[in-house]
Amino acid sequence: MLSTKPVPKDRIKNPQISEGILSEKEGIFNWMYGGLQRLLANNYQFSLSEKAKLNAAELASDNCNIIEYLSAQDTVIFSESVEISSAILHDSYLKWCCENALEAIKREPFITWIKSNQEKYNVSYTNHIKVTGGKYVRGFKGIGIIS
Repeated sequence: MLSTKPVPKDRIKNPQISEGILSEKEGIFNWMYGGLQRLLANNYQFSLSEKAKLNAAELASDNCNIIEYLSAQDTVIFSESVEISSAILHDSYLKWCCENALEAIKREPFITWIKSNQEKYNVSYTNHIKVTGGKYVRGFKGIGIIS
């Protein structure tokens, strides 16, 4: 991800920009080739600057309010001793979104996102969460909500 400066109001658009790029094709090729050499030397691992890492984290947070919800220390708790059903966790998320004037993600994609990020948050998905009445339902161990 690249961050850019705002476009100056007095900037004049260049309709011949493609010709300018073509006139620099050798330099562009050399730049790309140098990047490929660095990528090969780094075993196909892209290196990211601190600014790029911050941009990526900000973009992820902007596009996924689940991250912000899970960071709400007055709402969510992480501990090995807690567990919660998927339905109750999603209901808590819906309430949190409503209180924060945010658009909520539907239940299935919400649960899928938590499942795919369970290592990051040190939680585990299971179909053995005990609820009232002695029933077992799907949910997560390692995460709970603060009442």
